[in-house]
Amino acid sequence: RSNCGRRAVSVRSRHHASCGTCASTSRKVSLGDVVIPNGAVRMEGVSTHYLPIEFPAVPDFQVVKAAQQAAQKLGLPYNIGVTITKASFYTQTAPETKPVGPELIYRWEAYEKGGATSTSMECSVLFTVGASLGIRTGCVMASATNCKDYSENGRKSDIDIEDRAIRTAIETMRMLIAK
Repeated sequence: RSNCGRRAVSVRSRHHASCGTCASTSRKVSLGDVVIPNGAVRMEGVSTHYLPIEFPAVPDFQVVKAAQQAAQKLGLPYNIGVTITKASFYTQTAPETKPVGPELIYRWEAYEKGGATSTSMECSVLFTVGASLGIRTGCVMASATNCKDYSENGRKSDIDIEDRAIRTAIETMRMLIAK
């Protein structure tokens, strides 16, 4: 995860847009929607090796704006919102089975009440590493789930979820390069 920023610096990158999938934590995000994080909850351990926890994990505004324009240009449904970055798969699906279950439940409920719309595994690290290295970062994801429905995980859908994220990320980079 933290290597992406170092690689971007080594090739003198000015922008870095990551793409992938996420899970919905809000009724505002449906299966297949493009998700463009405008901030990330730092529920992982890597980002504190770059910046103190008080420093917000946020992408570059111009990258977010370009991603929004790309999704609009492609005619794809999208959401701009906060994502919860975690270091473990499925932390949210069965927290009561874990020794720290009560704490996980408390945190997830607070993040959702605060308006978090998705959960992912890279965004906060990407944003803080980019900020610490002077790289303009952003992320484009596609939701592999409906809100809190992890049973299908997008596998039985007619929507090519990954394709939506990839096409949006490519168009985002085209727009940024053209500027």
